[in-house]
Amino acid sequence: MAAGNLFIGILTFLCAGVMLLLDAEPFSSWFYCFAWWSYILVIDSIVCMRTNTSLLLRRTGEFFFLLPLSVVIWLVFEAFNLLLKNWYYVNVIEITVLRWAGYGISFATVLPGIFETVELLESTRWLKTWKVRPQSFSAAALTGIMLIGAASLALCVIFPRTCFALLWCGFVLLLEPINYRCGSPSLLKSWEQGSLRKPVLLMAAGLICGILWEFWNYWAAIKWIYTVPFFERFKIFEMTSPGFLGFIPFALECYAMTGFVYLFRKKSGWELDTGVVCRSGKIRPPAAIAVVLAAAVWCSTLFAAIDTNTVDSFRPFIRDLPAIEGMQKQCLETCGIILVKDLLRLESSQLEQEKIMRCVPASPDELSSWLTAADMVLLKGMGIQNYRILSAAGIADVKTLAAQEPGALHRTLRNAAVKSPGSMRIPDEAKIRVWIAAARCRVIS
Repeated sequence: MAAGNLFIGILTFLCAGVMLLLDAEPFSSWFYCFAWWSYILVIDSIVCMRTNTSLLLRRTGEFFFLLPLSVVIWLVFEAFNLLLKNWYYVNVIEITVLRWAGYGISFATVLPGIFETVELLESTRWLKTWKVRPQSFSAAALTGIMLIGAASLALCVIFPRTCFALLWCGFVLLLEPINYRCGSPSLLKSWEQGSLRKPVLLMAAGLICGILWEFWNYWAAIKWIYTVPFFERFKIFEMTSPGFLGFIPFALECYAMTGFVYLFRKKSGWELDTGVVCRSGKIRPPAAIAVVLAAAVWCSTLFAAIDTNTVDSFRPFIRDLPAIEGMQKQCLETCGIILVKDLLRLESSQLEQEKIMRCVPASPDELSSWLTAADMVLLKGMGIQNYRILSAAGIADVKTLAAQEPGALHRTLRNAAVKSPGSMRIPDEAKIRVWIAAARCRVIS
């Protein structure tokens, strides 16, 4: 079974990669999902072949419990991002049902991805015999750690621009003492027993998964883009260089948050070496139903909030591009030019341009203006709505955008919005900086 899953995972990943290079749907839009689920399947299979056990094949119930839990936990960070505004999504699916399904499928990979990587590292001899001096924790020390964690999260809310990084350590500080006291799997308990192997493996897994998250996100059509204050330069993929350090404590937070949830379950956890958790008893059916309903409300509420606040652009269609007249749009769609990216492919092929010109009533100058508009719309996932806003301000091509200064352009757009109340949402200055930086790179190249 493990060998079969390994073959399926590798084959799926290779097919998704080839289809991405060919820009074939649904792989170009959903590449991130294909890549991560392939990775999880491959890693789980390797672990099973090395240790004769696995999260998916031997602890199947716990694996599938982690999927909705992963969505619920990641949405906690999405809720904070509504205030922090450290990342946003572009080129998302315009159909709500498919878009929300995409959220669920993507967010469900977070915990399995990290924990499967941890199990792969555990299957090696790395740090197997490493021991440290056991550390005991007094009640006062545990309370102090909890207060520091609570203060870290509070500072994120009060000073989001300067204290945003505290989000990635606040939950582990807040919840670890609770897990330690109540008998749930705990990193502090490992330290008390003279071992720091588990937290180190978690941190290594967080960094590995973080690199893969950013690498696969960079090539996907539907993706996130960061607008982290003070760290917008020196990007690797879409992430700033210092930002990769955040994945290290993030893995610890995922472990602590999962351990906290396991306090309320009958079973002891996803790990083989977890002890029995101290509980008052099994959750009764009415309480279980209430928890499921609360989780559903939480997810649907946050999905809607992401749609409104974090999604910045949808897949751009030819039918929505303002630079093209109605009859011309119909002709382009008849010729197979449905999405704006389909139009931009013509830029490098004179033969294809001549072919389109024979079936679309347009001049060469009009075709050139369409390609210019398409280039803007696809720049860092700008999208149709933001293109409309910029073009209304006289910025309709990449070269003109590259010559702008972010603060001045933001003020210009904001002043225009004041004069025309009820108009579309004005992009904030951080997004404008992303576009201008990308435009300048394009002009230089």
